[in-house]
Amino acid sequence: MNYNEHLNALAAIANKPGASPRTVLIATRRACRLMAVEYARIYGEHERLKRQRAMPFTRAKVETITGRLCLLEGIATETAAIMVAVAELLAADGPGYSRSLGFDALCDLLEVHPLHRERARQNGESIGHIVGADLESSNTRRGLRAWFEEPPLTAAFSAGVRYVHAEQMAQARAGTIH
Repeated sequence: MNYNEHLNALAAIANKPGASPRTVLIATRRACRLMAVEYARIYGEHERLKRQRAMPFTRAKVETITGRLCLLEGIATETAAIMVAVAELLAADGPGYSRSLGFDALCDLLEVHPLHRERARQNGESIGHIVGADLESSNTRRGLRAWFEEPPLTAAFSAGVRYVHAEQMAQARAGTIH
């Protein structure tokens, strides 16, 4: 199953009539994980192509490489925009997961370690508060993660921050913000 098929299958599960909030949140986390992996893959290929384009013996392929770079930038922007939309929805708790699931079930789904739950409760009982306090997947060995192995919803929130930052930098370069 390729990336798009997998993402479509997860969307079908999440959008199925009568799907429980638990099912929707699990599918959403899985989709975010999938998009974060794809984003990291695209980033790696983009960096490799930029280095390759600068090499003297690839001058004949510059147009092909530049075209591929543009395609990758478009895909990365689209993926980041989707992750931003998911992050905004979850940060506002639009679907009401916190209310419908309850705090303990939400912590179970977000893999918050039982020892960290009191701290999570003090920060706030919504997904945005749990992710913002870096408690998502605190049940795993966090110190061994690479930068691209963030927990799925944390990756979506991080993509949101990077996306907004890139937009602001582009506006600053264009002179549209002061």
